Amino acid sequence: MKHQYFGDINDYRKYGLIRALNGVGLLPTYLCWMLTPDMSGNTDGKKLSYLSNPKIWRHFDPDLFDFLQDEIQQNARVINESTLGGLLPGTRFFFQFLQDAAELRAEYFKELFHNLPRNGGLLFFDPDNGLEVSSSRKGTKGSSKYLYWDEVVTAYESGHSVLIYQHFQRVKRKQFIRKISEKATAETGATIFAYVTSHVVFFLLARPEHLDHFRDANEKLAQQWHSQIVVISNEDVVIQPTCPFCNLNPTSIIASNDHAQAVYDNYPVTPGHTLIIPKRHITSFFEATREEQAAMLDLLAEMRLLLLNPSQPPFAKGRSQIPPNPPFLKGGVEAVPDGFNIGINDGAAAGQTVMHLHIHLIPRYVGDTTDPRGGVRWIKPEKAPYWKQL
Repeated sequence: MKHQYFGDINDYRKYGLIRALNGVGLLPTYLCWMLTPDMSGNTDGKKLSYLSNPKIWRHFDPDLFDFLQDEIQQNARVINESTLGGLLPGTRFFFQFLQDAAELRAEYFKELFHNLPRNGGLLFFDPDNGLEVSSSRKGTKGSSKYLYWDEVVTAYESGHSVLIYQHFQRVKRKQFIRKISEKATAETGATIFAYVTSHVVFFLLARPEHLDHFRDANEKLAQQWHSQIVVISNEDVVIQPTCPFCNLNPTSIIASNDHAQAVYDNYPVTPGHTLIIPKRHITSFFEATREEQAAMLDLLAEMRLLLLNPSQPPFAKGRSQIPPNPPFLKGGVEAVPDGFNIGINDGAAAGQTVMHLHIHLIPRYVGDTTDPRGGVRWIKPEKAPYWKQL
């Protein structure tokens, strides 16, 4: 860990994870930062643009977001107990700098384990790179960037569940997660959970007496952070939030852009009934940023063209050719839409049942209903046939 990383996007996810596993004070927690000196001229730690976009990022953990935003605005990129104590109640911190030299490292961990709470809890290690690699033996130059397996075992056997920060290596991520999980189980016998983010993964070696606590925490974490922090157990079971639109099967996505994606409705009103869904979990169209609204409307127009020209090749990045099923037939020939209904059920009173914003694009075909007049007005049947009052 380096002070220069404090407050960046990876820190936001990291502290969010620790707060979730800690239960905001329910489980005694000890943070070993494994601090190393900042590197002059290094641009790491500059990933702060998320703090300028609270509409997209704040809802994952509002208190944490506000805290980090205030600290960065004050240019306070120094980690200390007074800074973090209120954010992580019931937590103790080990702030000493870790050196490469073997004898200094041995003293570092001797003091750490001497100071650990005797009642057990969660112990977090935050090495610069993660777990040891064969090219960096303990005591050699750069070894302070790694945590070694004998240190992990000692921590676990001291009665603590162990959480470890880990950079992804240049191998397939699923294979890497499985390899580390199997190694951790072999070394300690622990139940392993992996917390996967876009850039790093955290491994939790959970002690049996803490399992119920972590299982509850994992369910809440999945609900709170959605795809920002994906939870995987060492049985390769992904703990998903209950929102179906936060965990779309990639093979079902017809088209996508930076902020939205399109799928066919599982219960189509007509053939080709399509849903336009923001990637961020929000409930209402009015919670979406202008960029998200524009992205959804762009995708809406794109899907209309695709439905009108089903034989045309893909013309947007992310498109997969998934025909609507079944097609609407006229005289045994597949028909293209003659019109569209476009609608949003915004709020339970408006009929929304999946509380993740989505726009319905419903193709209409001449002859698909006896009298299509009134269209969306039929949400209130007694008000729909206004022409009878003319």
